[in-house]
Amino acid sequence: MTSDAFKPGDGFYRHINHKWMERAKIPDSRSEYGAFDEIKMENDKKIWSILESTKEKAPSVAEIPKSHKDHLRFYKYIWTHRDADREELFIKSITGQLLACCNDHEMARMVGWFCGSMVSTFIDVDVEEEKRSPYYMRNTLSPGKLTLPVRYYNRKSLHRTPIWLSYVSYVRTCSIELGLPYLYKAIEAETQLAAIIGSPTNEDAFKERHGEGLKAWLPEFIWEEFLNGMGLESHWKQHMWILNDPTCLKRLMKWVCHAKADMIAAVLTLHMLNGTAKYLRPAISQASFNLFRRSILGERSPAPEKTRFIDDTSDSLPEILCEEFTKIEYSKKKLSQIMDMTHRIKEAAVETMRESQILAKRTMSQVVEKIHRMKVTVGSPSVGSPSVGSPSVGSPNDNEVTDAPYYPDSLIQTKFSIYNAKIRRKLKDVGKPVNRGVHYPCFIVNASYYEEKNHFIIPWGILQAPFYMEGKSLGWNYGGTGSTIGHELTHAFDAEGSEYNAHGKFRRWWTRKDRAHFKNQTRKMVQFFNKFTHCGKHLDGEKTLSENWADFGGLLITLRALKKVLGERGATEAEVKKEIRDFFTSYAVSWRDRLRKRAMEYKMTRSVHSLAEDRVDRIVPHFQEWVDIFDIKESDPLFIPVKDRLKFF
Repeated sequence: MTSDAFKPGDGFYRHINHKWMERAKIPDSRSEYGAFDEIKMENDKKIWSILESTKEKAPSVAEIPKSHKDHLRFYKYIWTHRDADREELFIKSITGQLLACCNDHEMARMVGWFCGSMVSTFIDVDVEEEKRSPYYMRNTLSPGKLTLPVRYYNRKSLHRTPIWLSYVSYVRTCSIELGLPYLYKAIEAETQLAAIIGSPTNEDAFKERHGEGLKAWLPEFIWEEFLNGMGLESHWKQHMWILNDPTCLKRLMKWVCHAKADMIAAVLTLHMLNGTAKYLRPAISQASFNLFRRSILGERSPAPEKTRFIDDTSDSLPEILCEEFTKIEYSKKKLSQIMDMTHRIKEAAVETMRESQILAKRTMSQVVEKIHRMKVTVGSPSVGSPSVGSPSVGSPNDNEVTDAPYYPDSLIQTKFSIYNAKIRRKLKDVGKPVNRGVHYPCFIVNASYYEEKNHFIIPWGILQAPFYMEGKSLGWNYGGTGSTIGHELTHAFDAEGSEYNAHGKFRRWWTRKDRAHFKNQTRKMVQFFNKFTHCGKHLDGEKTLSENWADFGGLLITLRALKKVLGERGATEAEVKKEIRDFFTSYAVSWRDRLRKRAMEYKMTRSVHSLAEDRVDRIVPHFQEWVDIFDIKESDPLFIPVKDRLKFF
């Protein structure tokens, strides 16, 4: 596995992964290929076995499935029998309604409909927990996103890049092919919106307003029609609303008030096409691929039909697929091992935090309480798999079958209907205490921490080789799966997670001195990462801070847990060295990745995660155990003097 061409001290990531990187080829339909992709391909085979064994069935128009199996049968039929001409008829029915808007009231209703249908546009609608007592679920409005990152609109120098030229070509192609001449104005509209979204704001990150007070907050906006378009009718007046980045949000909504109707119609149409162009005629789907996949990510060809079907179904019906995926993946032995590992890592986290020199005693007691109360779900939260440190989270009754009508003649209309049903389900929680359960796709290769619930999830999808391997050493599984658990736990004490207490309430529970010390520690991490470059560009240590902090803290805590287990088992010095070697090796293997240059550049500008190589080579040199086990010399490029190493709390 290891390479003689790269010594550990020259580049540990390449020392471990060089031979794999020489063999591994990035498929033409992908922008990267790594450990996560290897696992996804294996998980996709299991999902395909579920879909392949499902017998398709044609729904009647607007038929609501009566069972989970019906959802899959209807969806498979609609996907298999989809037709670009019929899909375009549905698109044109929507654009026809946009163009038929005779006044501001009708246009405001259409903007609301787009938001309620989960079209990713310049205003985002969701349901979130409020950040003060009584901590109920509230309707939330936030600034949304544009087709491209804001800098492409604001910097004329980028208008000569392949990405911008593909963007212009994409808009032109959609306009001509669909007979929508007004769509050209979307470029001008998005440029105006980019100037708003890209402007700095000085206000607090959020505000709360009662529904009745929204009109006073922005009198010129037609709230009634906008929210009726979302399907809220009169209910919106009775509840509190969360307004995220309110200054930017107000500017965006003022733009809606003053922009010409064809400008609003153009940008809404474009944002609808961004998510649906791949289902339309070849000229449009190819233009979409050229922009979003080829120019931005460097992919060379579209994914195979089978892969697209798996991804599309996983995106639309994740909870239903989870139930079937769990039947395949469930392993009592694996659950027991991961739950024991999680318990030990939580204990190690408590011990680590108690040694902190920067937190006040009062804060420390609350830190320990937060770790003890932390819920950890292993497997599938959607179907009631066991949790660590809490009763089972999620039950079959929580996994509601969405009451979405299905439309046999249009996949796009069906997807809009499913997303609209999910929004309606969320809206039922508005004005109620937070449901501490979590719906999470159990087949994805990821893990997540929810600060507002103090709960993290390790799904079946990531409990695969090389992260977790039955028969491998303890060190190997702690370095892969264990470091993932430690990473998610550490998010509870990063810049965002540390603002939520043990009960998941947004509350300033650290002292000012605690916060000042913490910022000093994390500032050093930002400065450390900022020193390194890829493709001539410096890393953005500020943007990736929380993830870097979680990588560092997670590895530190998990290594401590491993060493304690080995001590309890009476491991010899030689055995300890082997396990620690496996630990760091597994950690490096779990991040192995090959990345196209365009995808690398895009990730560096957009992602909150550091590149895979940096998640290894910028983290492990701070561990004396790594220095000792791999015989790192002071003259080695990765060596860091003890006094310059990063500290965790």
